[in-house]
Amino acid sequence: MNDALDSRNADTAPEISNQKRDSQKGVIMGNSELAEILAELRASFRLLQQGIIIAPPSHYVDFDTDPLGNPIANGTQLDVATNPYAPFGVSFAAIPAPKAGQLSVWARASLNSTTQPNIVSLQATPAGAGDTDEIGKIRINFSTTKAFVYVAARVSAPIEYLGALNWGPSVQGFDQNDNPVASSFFPAMTLKPGEVSAARSLAISSPSANIAYVVLSCSFVAGANNLVAYWDNLRFSL
Repeated sequence: MNDALDSRNADTAPEISNQKRDSQKGVIMGNSELAEILAELRASFRLLQQGIIIAPPSHYVDFDTDPLGNPIANGTQLDVATNPYAPFGVSFAAIPAPKAGQLSVWARASLNSTTQPNIVSLQATPAGAGDTDEIGKIRINFSTTKAFVYVAARVSAPIEYLGALNWGPSVQGFDQNDNPVASSFFPAMTLKPGEVSAARSLAISSPSANIAYVVLSCSFVAGANNLVAYWDNLRFSL
């Protein structure tokens, strides 16, 4: 009798060993399913390393390709009604600093982008230049209010400096009445002169889903060791 049981267990052991149970759902998954899940997790981790957060259903604007996957050329103007991402219900506007004069918002090629080739920038020239509040800020408007907004950013330190850096890159969200809703700030870190940081995602959210627009800002203080921000990879709720 025991020999029969041992024989049966030996026959079924390979099948059992090739499966894992999800204890919470009571679902049996084979090795192939586990491999797919692990592959998705690895892909998500790689995106997080690039400053991209995996979110619930959302629109994703990388400034590199349009919603149909067509490349966006360096120097494409975005603060126009026909901007490539208008089908997503998003528009862009420049908030110029008092002495900056007329500004526009551009998709600009930059070696400091989070994903190649483009960032979103106020700089018409030179290509790839980042932004500070000395120039102005970027406003991103939504046709319907949002529950969450993420924006990726990198920062660069001055070529030469002594003392502390002026940390100020931020994403600020507002409702339809221009009331502040939420804000997120780039974390302070140690940077060598001229060093460019890794990408970070600045995320804001609102339980009442009332984010009407966001403002991308990088603080500038005269005489301080100011950073330059390189904005990229916008994601927002449907």
